[in-house]
Amino acid sequence: MYKTAAYWGDKLLSITDDSNDAFWLSHVYYLMGEYGRAINLLKQQKLVESSVACRFLAAQCLIRAQKWQEALEYLGEENQFLTKSDSSDSQQSNSGEGGIKLEASMCFLRGIVFKNLHNIDVAKQCFKEALEIDVKCYDALDIMISNNMLTTTEEQELINGLEFEKQLQGQDADFVKMLYQSKMKKASLSPPDDKYDRFEEQEEIYTTLATKFQTENADLLHAKADVYFTQGRFEKCLECTRRILEMDRFNLACIPMHLVSLYELDLKNELFLIGHELVDQHPKEALTWFAVGVYYYLIGNIPDARRYFIKSSTIDSHYGPAWIGFGHTFASEGEHEKAISAYGTSTRLFQGSHLGPMYIGMQHLQQNNAALAEKYFDSCLTICDSDPLLLNEMGVMYYQLGRYNEAIISLHKVVQKLEHSQRKN
Repeated sequence: MYKTAAYWGDKLLSITDDSNDAFWLSHVYYLMGEYGRAINLLKQQKLVESSVACRFLAAQCLIRAQKWQEALEYLGEENQFLTKSDSSDSQQSNSGEGGIKLEASMCFLRGIVFKNLHNIDVAKQCFKEALEIDVKCYDALDIMISNNMLTTTEEQELINGLEFEKQLQGQDADFVKMLYQSKMKKASLSPPDDKYDRFEEQEEIYTTLATKFQTENADLLHAKADVYFTQGRFEKCLECTRRILEMDRFNLACIPMHLVSLYELDLKNELFLIGHELVDQHPKEALTWFAVGVYYYLIGNIPDARRYFIKSSTIDSHYGPAWIGFGHTFASEGEHEKAISAYGTSTRLFQGSHLGPMYIGMQHLQQNNAALAEKYFDSCLTICDSDPLLLNEMGVMYYQLGRYNEAIISLHKVVQKLEHSQRKN
């Protein structure tokens, strides 16, 4: 009941003229979506300059209003706590023990700003810094993982470098570390003696974590679905995502895998129904219009599919699946250059995903330019070397180049991986 809170908060501030009352009234305005009003009150009380918590709130308001440069002025382009070790700001940075450190939260917001200013490299460093300061700052991890900002090696280095034992107590350190590991890429670079990548390791982590919970946990089911998805086992992936959606009908994190699995299994009716539900419940989400685009793409209505993929990317220009879908609409019509352009945008935005360069390589392969395709496929291998589709396309590429022994090796790897994954469960 924010209006009630704002009414009485205003009266209280008039009586006390206390900075704490001004902060909480501004916070109520923020929750009401009245961002300009919140900032104006903070400025009137001269709190933005004197309080880091108020500066943080002002930056939140400006980010909600999509005023990126103004938000950056409040946050600073670098972590200001590092140069103010004996200041009041530094003391406030550790306030609220048990919650997320304010210093980490400000690093996270700084990353949000740089991400929306299309400076992905700096944004990534800000998100890493937020996690290093406070390993509990899950938002920073999630945005890097969900947006494929990190390569497999970077993911592993990040997790291994976090000070779980120093910042958390007892078994909490191992528990949180395993939770984070369950979100890592399932198809990672494998050492020469590791035939089947990290799938077994992920299964062990999943089993260990599952014993901690009395009921099924959606995030763990998501991790398991991701394993199946990476292996191309869409029936098993769909079993997991369906279970997640039974528990939480609009768990948006799992829906992209759910949609693609429905597409791969040609389940038109179910795809139509979930798209319709998303339009009703989340009309402002990029995911919603991506779902609609996938449905039209499945039924062969390419113009409408393209229109909805464009709408999805317009809502969120950083939404990777929309750019991939957009590229697919051109690829299906033989518009290779336009497809490559769309896939190229995905590649620039999502440096930790191999999909963009893989699809670009496939387009060059269709144009009988196997030598150029090889450059893109090789770049994919530095990110993921276990996607059966990638290895299959590389087999085709080697065949076109007349390198038959390499073609046999690559295609044999596909068979091995698929046979192994089918033996599991």
